[in-house]
Amino acid sequence: MSDGFYESLLTQTCVIKSRTLSSTTKDKWGVPIEDIATSSASAACLIQQNAENIEVTVRGKKEMVTDVGFFKSSANIVGDDIVELDDIAYQVLSVNNAMSQGHHIEAMLKKIENS
Repeated sequence: MSDGFYESLLTQTCVIKSRTLSSTTKDKWGVPIEDIATSSASAACLIQQNAENIEVTVRGKKEMVTDVGFFKSSANIVGDDIVELDDIAYQVLSVNNAMSQGHHIEAMLKKIENS
């Protein structure tokens, strides 16, 4: 199947935000301050609720996947990014090149409570 077919299934538009630690700004304990910046203001995607019990280990802690996101293969998305869609925020737990085909990216997501 062509890339165009997969891209036609990405019917939603989301915002991808990257988390970085400031190299210059630190809190009163000397810990770098987290900075969140928009890396893509209008990324084509499709986010679906996860129907399976999938756990992903992030920094030594098991996290339950609540949703799965599909993105273009060119999307600039990595683990620990934040995806926002319709006033709901998701933490990116992991990112995979779906089926190793290179035509789309599959991201395991966790809904951020009170977003």
